Amino acid sequence: MFRLLHQPAVALAIAAVFAILLMLRRGTATRALRVTVLFTIGVWIAFAIYEWRMNVWEHTVVAPIRIDLLIALPVLAVVSLIGIAALLPRKQ
Repeated sequence: MFRLLHQPAVALAIAAVFAILLMLRRGTATRALRVTVLFTIGVWIAFAIYEWRMNVWEHTVVAPIRIDLLIALPVLAVVSLIGIAALLPRKQ
């Protein structure tokens, strides 16, 4: 599963899913919801760009060891969970 996240296209697809879910909630979306989900989308797009650059770098070294993922993946998980929680309907 972690190898799948090393593809920039997967990160862009996840950002697109959040964008689609935000558009579906557009009528009931508060400003806080929009900011939270747009931040989540931005983090995933930034990760896609970063991952693309790291894929280029990996081809220039003999044995790439990606210690950076020890920080990046948990941050992505937390940001995604916050984005999902923001998209869940609230009881009023």
